[in-house]
Amino acid sequence: MSLGIATLVAIDVVNASSNASIDDLVTAYAGRAALTVTAGSGTLARDALATARRVEGVTAAAGSIQSALLVGPERRIALPFLAGIGDDTEIRERSFDRGAAPGRDEVALGREAARRLAIDVGATFAALTPSGLRELRVSGILAERGIGRANATFVAVLDSETADRIALKEGRIDAIDVATAPTADLDRIGASLRDALPGTNVETAAARGAQTKKLVALLQDLLRIVSALALFIGTFLVFNTMSTAVAQRRQELGIARALGATRRDILLLVAVEALVLGVVAALIGVVAGTALARGLLVSINEQIRATYIAGLADQLVVAWPRLALLALAGIAASLAGALVPAVLAARVPVREAVFEPPHIALVRPLRLRLLVVAAALGLVSVALVQLQRETRDTTPTNAAVIALMLGIAAAASPLLALAVRAIGPLVDRAFGPPARLARDSVLRRPGRAAVTAAALAAGVTMVVGLASVIESARRPVFGWL
Repeated sequence: MSLGIATLVAIDVVNASSNASIDDLVTAYAGRAALTVTAGSGTLARDALATARRVEGVTAAAGSIQSALLVGPERRIALPFLAGIGDDTEIRERSFDRGAAPGRDEVALGREAARRLAIDVGATFAALTPSGLRELRVSGILAERGIGRANATFVAVLDSETADRIALKEGRIDAIDVATAPTADLDRIGASLRDALPGTNVETAAARGAQTKKLVALLQDLLRIVSALALFIGTFLVFNTMSTAVAQRRQELGIARALGATRRDILLLVAVEALVLGVVAALIGVVAGTALARGLLVSINEQIRATYIAGLADQLVVAWPRLALLALAGIAASLAGALVPAVLAARVPVREAVFEPPHIALVRPLRLRLLVVAAALGLVSVALVQLQRETRDTTPTNAAVIALMLGIAAAASPLLALAVRAIGPLVDRAFGPPARLARDSVLRRPGRAAVTAAALAAGVTMVVGLASVIESARRPVFGWL
């Protein structure tokens, strides 16, 4: 269970950290702008900046060129840069710890960028750009305010002429950031900007950040599925542990009942044991998960930088209230895993608990009815996947995964019992009495053996599913290439 909670915490922290870095980058780039104008596809003509300025309600408009430099003495890393055009000083705050604003073939670096490149004002470095390898001189180090705080200070600022030349923009710009009066009607100004600049998108910084985060939503959803699977398997392990503990102490529990303990007392006894197990696992899982997140963030962000957002910072964001909720989720999962063993322990009559009756190897009707439940959950999962295809919302997919896992859990016990009964005679003839003893042991309590089978089945299901998603994404890309 500790490993399951650690995985849940690590992936949640990584996803939250990536999203926070995206929000920080978008907000810092937008500065004081209320709206951002981007092309429906490609870039904007530079004269669109003058058109935006003339729209009623616009108080300032700054164009920007946004790209990245590949820098580093050994391993190239993407350093995002921005170059402002027009009313840039009115839109974005730009101040310096030392040095000055960049001129031709110069660059101002954020603190983290300067630290990682081990350079200071006056030094030069080579950067791989769309126009080839360029030598750039460091004109200044940005203060940790305004644009200087973007991307955890791993950012660069160039002058517009240099940025246009090295990024091969040919006089075009990537975005226009628009400032308005504090009480302005943004919906009306946005509509006017779209009318004045047909084919453009007009969004607030928050909306643009949300749109950017949609690019990495698939990857994050896959990670959430992995974390849910880890917690799901942890719940199974708690069930198996508590079932074994109850079985081993069956006579002790029976004696306790004979001495006056009520069924409620037995139920609480098992539940408290599971609670202690869950609390200890949660504490270990939160600490281990936070530590694991530091290493995992670098790996995940490396994929995001390579595929979606160049230069995204590895800035770990830990929200302790969120971690407390995840710890409670782990404790709840531990209690859920112990629920069935606790109820069964409380329901066993005193006579049967003290004197074990002869076992009968059969599949009870109740267990067969679990197949109906599993089939229903499978249908719910299919329906949720279909809903996701129609709505393009990721929430139904997460719910479908949960329904599928619950379906596997429900079907595991009856399917295992039926399979053992079906192949039992063949196994008996092949391996003799030991095989019969093993078969009878499984049929006596198929639920306990089904826990391991269900955990393995869930793991294989997720591995196959994730591999299918990755292959589905890979083929169109390679086909296009």
